[in-house]
Amino acid sequence: MARLEHVREATVSAEDRQRSIVAKWTARCPGHDDRNPSLSVALTADGRVLLHCFAGCGADHVLQSVGLSWRNLSPGGAGDGAASAPPPVLLRQTDYAVRDVDGRLVAVHRRRDYSDGTKRLSWLTPGPDGKLQPGLGGLSPADLPLYGVEQLADRSRPAVVVVEGEKATDALRRLGVNVVGTTTGASSAPGDEALKPLLNFRRIYLWPDNDAPGRQHMLRVGDRLRRLGAHDVRVLEWHDAPPRGDAADFVERHGEQAREKLRDLVAVAVPWSAWAQNAQAEAARAETEAEPGPAGTDTWPGADLPDVTGLLPGWLAEILEALRTQAERDAFLTAALGVLSGAFPGVQLLYGGRRHTPALYTLAIGTAGVGKGAAIHARRLVDLIDERLRQETRHALEVWERDAAIAREQKAEPPPRPPERFLIVAESASELAITRRLGENPAGLVLFSSEADALSTVLGQEWGRWSHLLRKAFHHEAVRRETKSEGLLVVERPVLAVALTGTPAQLWRLVEGGVEDGLFSRFLITRLRGDSRWISQRPTARDRKLQEAVERGAQEVYARWETLRRRERPLEFELTPEQWDRLDATFGAIFEQVIGHVEAGAAPDALAAVVKRAGLACVRIAAVLTLLHREPDVLERAAVLEADAQAFEAALALAVAFCRASLSIASRALARELEAEMRADPKLQVLAEMPEEFATAEWLEATEQRGTARRTAFEWLEALLAEGMIERAARGRYRKCRSASALIALTALSALTPIESASESAESAESAESAASGKAAIAGLPDLPDLPDGARNEPAKPATGTLPHSNADSEGWLPLFPEELPEIVEPVASHNGNSAPHDSDLEALRRRVLEQAEAAGWPGLWLPGFGATHGLPKMWRAAVERLSPERLREVLETLERVQTNGAPF
Repeated sequence: MARLEHVREATVSAEDRQRSIVAKWTARCPGHDDRNPSLSVALTADGRVLLHCFAGCGADHVLQSVGLSWRNLSPGGAGDGAASAPPPVLLRQTDYAVRDVDGRLVAVHRRRDYSDGTKRLSWLTPGPDGKLQPGLGGLSPADLPLYGVEQLADRSRPAVVVVEGEKATDALRRLGVNVVGTTTGASSAPGDEALKPLLNFRRIYLWPDNDAPGRQHMLRVGDRLRRLGAHDVRVLEWHDAPPRGDAADFVERHGEQAREKLRDLVAVAVPWSAWAQNAQAEAARAETEAEPGPAGTDTWPGADLPDVTGLLPGWLAEILEALRTQAERDAFLTAALGVLSGAFPGVQLLYGGRRHTPALYTLAIGTAGVGKGAAIHARRLVDLIDERLRQETRHALEVWERDAAIAREQKAEPPPRPPERFLIVAESASELAITRRLGENPAGLVLFSSEADALSTVLGQEWGRWSHLLRKAFHHEAVRRETKSEGLLVVERPVLAVALTGTPAQLWRLVEGGVEDGLFSRFLITRLRGDSRWISQRPTARDRKLQEAVERGAQEVYARWETLRRRERPLEFELTPEQWDRLDATFGAIFEQVIGHVEAGAAPDALAAVVKRAGLACVRIAAVLTLLHREPDVLERAAVLEADAQAFEAALALAVAFCRASLSIASRALARELEAEMRADPKLQVLAEMPEEFATAEWLEATEQRGTARRTAFEWLEALLAEGMIERAARGRYRKCRSASALIALTALSALTPIESASESAESAESAESAASGKAAIAGLPDLPDLPDGARNEPAKPATGTLPHSNADSEGWLPLFPEELPEIVEPVASHNGNSAPHDSDLEALRRRVLEQAEAAGWPGLWLPGFGATHGLPKMWRAAVERLSPERLREVLETLERVQTNGAPF
């Protein structure tokens, strides 16, 4: 069909069906100059293709005109595949009417089933003329009622079943079951308004589909029902279900006995809370044991945020101290910064000649079960504000409805509908809905989600593509949206704060464009460290202290919000000149080093944006923490709010930590991409084994060891020259270009650590005071990293015989490439411990370096004179054999700094 023009699907008549024709098309005949489609193409149930030209062209002539034969069209033909695999045939189309509790049609969910087993779903909504129009008209599926909710008018039965999808709903309803279905798909969940009709029932049964998305879907539904006040929620478990099996499959399998079998399931239904624990534990095991994918599933070692508890307000410090693990504290603090940054209206700060608000985008990343759930306490800090705004909106709407009714009676112009004000916006909002919400809430909104996938799924839908809005809202750039019903919607200064948690894989689904996507540099990202110990969850006094601290914090936040809301003029926030000097020196030093890697060809320009936006984030964090330090009466009187000293110290430490985490994540992601490219190209693997300058004979010897033909080896050399990976140094000699060394240099960036040579140490000792201004001393943080030797002026040299390699660490993070590294080809001067050492203290020095490296967890460092260790014991042992005593002493000093301060990236 791809070789025909003007193809249109035709109607299959009753006569056609008698001839076993299941699909028909019309097209312009290629056998003659056809302006009106005169070729009929039909597909029979057994896969045969029928051709007929109404202008008189023979079928053979038609096929020859497009370069095909009958063999190509036969069901088992071995042609070029152009026509041997006919397009899937539409078998049936089903329209499911979604109505509200009063029976009013809200939307139609259209399902098309095709002959290849696939299905296609689309939404339609009734227009003003009553005809169905494509799309949801600005709604999201989460805003829709549950399917079948209008048939729950009879509340005589005490229980109701909730399933996923309309097909499963209809299957159970045919059994006489009181049932409703969700229409959002497994990646999202119905909103609170959609679930509220279920609260009238004494017991609610949830029936998840038999797959991971289906279980996660019912976890979200059950959680929302419990928060809405449902007391008895249970789960129906069909243990013999096929993969992805649902209620419709259950009814089809058991036939006439389905009703009795369903009674058996109901009799052993599991309470939702117990089922949720098992489901989450199973999901955690599955994620830990799953094989890493080729892309988008990168993992990284854990990295804690600095301990700034002593620099925070008392109630905030109490929350952190009451949490059980470091991962929980990091998850809460990261989410709290994001949530609270959107809770203070009317606060402005000047940065780079533009006015900003404190609004931040934060993301806490960790494996399942690591402690990301502690972020929910951050959400509770603004519940009072959100509820107050919603109460005011409900009251305003009641007044408006009353006034509008009076105006209609008097045949006057009704008053305009008041805006809907709230603080927390749903991640499932469509592009139109989020634009409208931002316009109605100029003081700002907070987008909070404990699953980053929920947002990334919405951004991937046709109705939810608003990642551009996220990028614009970060800098408060105007947003414009044209609609048929409302005309041009303009939000001149959108204010949006975002607080997300998720798994490592979810980060790359959220930032589809990778590191160079502008969205990546806008997020403050922290990586949560797993705990290998069993942590008891038994209720203790610590838990009561946590609840009390969160409640007190919510009152403190609400008091400041109310005070700022009453102000007639915005509150200006600013740093002191000394604080600006500290900020410029700190991020200037990091920026200089990143630019050095960019100029060395080891990193993309996008990493510079990470550092630039980290500086802006530092000022925004300082504003948030200063607002928490100041009492409400101070905020009410102040014309200008100067940064609190403790708040600035905490903000600087946190911003540097977030910046380093993002740089580390970015460098590892880029190294992964280049590593995959190298592993797929054998000539690049050979090139990695070559010294910086090599002869043709060396190249032929290396390729011969791999079993490569001599002719192919010369072809590889010519290809590398054409690709700019190498250049001719002299007759029969070649030199690596910068692009050939970028991979190793990039791997070095992911393991940057301060390394100084003996001469540099002497210089740094003489200029300690002057360096203090260039490297701002922050308590608890390591010194800023230096570039590896030679990275500024020349490409980094790879360790002979090694390829960059990601590996797991003791935290249990999955390796991206589980296979072993190639053996080191270059011979090393081995020492078995029986012969005399080269130096009387050399062997002892080597043992000490290995002991320190093991104590530090075999960190991935760049060692001058050797290269990258990649965090592997094997590479560390090879390094100590090669390095001179002077280099070994430098490495020992570096390891002591790493153990004391941690790796900077």
